[in-house]
Amino acid sequence: MTVQKLEAGSIDPRMSTIAVLLRVLGLELMLVPAGLKPAVEDFLQSGGRIVAQPAGVGAPASIVEVLSRMPHAKKTKRKQKKSATGEPLTQQERSNRRKQ
Repeated sequence: MTVQKLEAGSIDPRMSTIAVLLRVLGLELMLVPAGLKPAVEDFLQSGGRIVAQPAGVGAPASIVEVLSRMPHAKKTKRKQKKSATGEPLTQQERSNRRKQ
């Protein structure tokens, strides 16, 4: 009901209502001082890198690079299913097992 009223413009939502709606969408509300808006926009558009800083020792990694290095971000290998003899299953054997 609240979303319909928001869309229709019939209510003036509180900041907390907007924050809840954004969190449901996987977003976070962030208020930025007007003077910092261009710098924040540049930072976000650059993928989390500090703009105008040369690559090298002094340049920090982007947030994407940091997250991709985290242990839980690594892909895990799936264990290969084996037949009764210990050999890997053939395509036909896998297909038959799915049908069962």
